[in-house]
Amino acid sequence: MQQSEDSTIHATSSIGRGVALGKGVVIGAFTVIDDGAEVGDGVTIGPQCFVGKGARLGEGSTLHAGVIVLENIAVGRHVTLHSGVVLGTDGFGYARTEEGHYKIPQVGTVEIGDGAEIGANTCVDRATTGTTSVGASARIGSLTQVGHNVRIGDNCVVEAQVGLAGSCTVEDDVSLDAQSGLAGHIVVGKGTTARARSGITKSLPAGSRVCGFPARPCEEAEHLDRCLEELPGLMKKLPQKAT
Repeated sequence: MQQSEDSTIHATSSIGRGVALGKGVVIGAFTVIDDGAEVGDGVTIGPQCFVGKGARLGEGSTLHAGVIVLENIAVGRHVTLHSGVVLGTDGFGYARTEEGHYKIPQVGTVEIGDGAEIGANTCVDRATTGTTSVGASARIGSLTQVGHNVRIGDNCVVEAQVGLAGSCTVEDDVSLDAQSGLAGHIVVGKGTTARARSGITKSLPAGSRVCGFPARPCEEAEHLDRCLEELPGLMKKLPQKAT
């Protein structure tokens, strides 16, 4: 272990072989940093965290209590990970066989861009191959699921309880309001806004404003809602079928 003199490491923490610690690092109680990990200058790691083999934490980043960063994950500079965040769990990849569900090996990685902030109990899955990525200065709310091979662009805002299925792409400056869901293998264009509980089932062009399920332009969705509100009154005007 390479350690600078001005670091503060709790006596109950465990530091593996070949770990590189930068200057001014703070490591809390019962935290484990596995072999070959790199911790940049000024990183703060709270109690009961885990940093896996070969993982990299950029300078000035903060891991609150109970964060898990698994093997070979790259976290950028000045990133904030709130309690319960898990980076690098296996992507949800299975193939149906006569014997049951065959697990497809998930051998990719995760990269978190500089200045990103990820809310409590959010999971970012490891890519099947390649990289799952969260862009610079992105904001991701609590209890969000980011599937394997998802790409979230710079300056995106993803609110709480959003689900992003595997291999979807969210371009820069997109806002996804709470409890929205994205189907896999679609592209949400730059600057799009999706209101709460939007179900996005197909790709959207840049600058879209959508809501509802399935997600459609907000003006269209609001018109349909008004029509639905009028249906009870219209039904009363229709001849009633004898029972």
